[in-house]
Amino acid sequence: MSSRKRSRKKSIPWRRLGVLALIAAAAILCGWMINTLLLQGYLWAPADPKHPDPVVDKQPDPTTPNKPTDEEKPPVGATAQVDLPAAKFYLTQVGALGTESSANALTKDLKEQGNAATYHYDGQLYRVYAGIFADKAAADALAQMFKSMQIDAFTKEVSWPASKGELKGAAGAYFPTVQPAVAEIEKAFSDLLGAQDLDRNQVIKMQSALQTAQATLTATQPAPELADLHSNLLAASKKLSSVVDATRQFIETGNDQSRFVSESGLIEFSQLYQKFVDDLQALLK
Repeated sequence: MSSRKRSRKKSIPWRRLGVLALIAAAAILCGWMINTLLLQGYLWAPADPKHPDPVVDKQPDPTTPNKPTDEEKPPVGATAQVDLPAAKFYLTQVGALGTESSANALTKDLKEQGNAATYHYDGQLYRVYAGIFADKAAADALAQMFKSMQIDAFTKEVSWPASKGELKGAAGAYFPTVQPAVAEIEKAFSDLLGAQDLDRNQVIKMQSALQTAQATLTATQPAPELADLHSNLLAASKKLSSVVDATRQFIETGNDQSRFVSESGLIEFSQLYQKFVDDLQALLK
């Protein structure tokens, strides 16, 4: 017996399609509102200077240098009180020559005879010195010894005035930084000048103090207008350090050559430090 299959067309689900269309329209509308009202309105609106937008983990622009904060900027109207004592010492001068070659020749002769010797150009003459003392009588005795050798020598008194007053501006900001170094330099010079029998421990302490002073000066960055003053102070510090090194070598070895280097270097230091004192005096006027 044959059977026939009945075919029946399925009806279209209009109701379901309508619901889906309504949902899609609602989604599109919500997306537009979020984009327009929230995202675009927030990102492109002008920033309120009173309430800046928070920034999270923002890295600095590598092409823009960091501006110094108020704490890093040099203080405006900085002042510093300066109170450095006066100093007096005596040099034994053995010549005042017109050319550097003649000054070199005399210095060489004096050293070969076993004397300390160095020279300084004062802008007019090359003045040759063979001794530096805290006591005038000691300088006079050395000058008399040279006179007995037919060398025209005499005692020259050198005085540094007391440096007292107030520094302002860049100098006022600079001086407190270097003041401890200046104090150590002046103390070492005074000890070397006036001491008769420095022992090894004293010299080692002096070396350590001057190394600290020199490190402070090397790390200090002065204002451009103080560059010459700072350069003179740093040069004086280095020279005095070499004097102390030679003094220690003489104490430990008894080598007279080290003593001559020490005494000659102390004279050279006095000329370098004189420049710093003059610069400081000019700032205090």
